[in-house]
Amino acid sequence: MEIFASTPRLILRELIPADAAGMFELDSDKAVHLYLGNKPVSTIEESREAIQFIRQQYLENGIGRWAGVEKGNLAIVAWLSA
Repeated sequence: MEIFASTPRLILRELIPADAAGMFELDSDKAVHLYLGNKPVSTIEESREAIQFIRQQYLENGIGRWAGVEKGNLAIVAWLSA
């Protein structure tokens, strides 16, 4: 797992398959999607597929979305476009 940057509170790293539950929590929230096209996911499988797609972008393009992870509890609190 590659870490791209870190701050005193956060780690910015690549998304991994184990992040599916955290991604689902974020991406199923209508408030999170208010400015992202208003298309929240409805199943964890959609989050798994999104992570696979993002990981393929890492391989093909050398870039993709990053996970924003709290250092204290390693919870995903955001994803960011790189």
